[in-house]
Amino acid sequence: MKEIEPATYYFITKIKEPEDNSLEFKLIYGIVSKKEQDVSVGNQNLDPVHPILMNDDYKYKITCDSYIGYSVLDES
Repeated sequence: MKEIEPATYYFITKIKEPEDNSLEFKLIYGIVSKKEQDVSVGNQNLDPVHPILMNDDYKYKITCDSYIGYSVLDES
């Protein structure tokens, strides 16, 4: 787990149950882009922002042998 601790942003790209009551997910580091973008929500401009991009150099597969429950929130 120490390998994934330094990242500030993460993307979970896949979640599955390979067996009953086990959980596997794929994790990719997120990096802040140096390129600025203007973003508007409705008619409100949020000024230039830096999008968070996937860094394919840091991919991990995490497997939990058992779990009680999990919840997924789609923030896109």
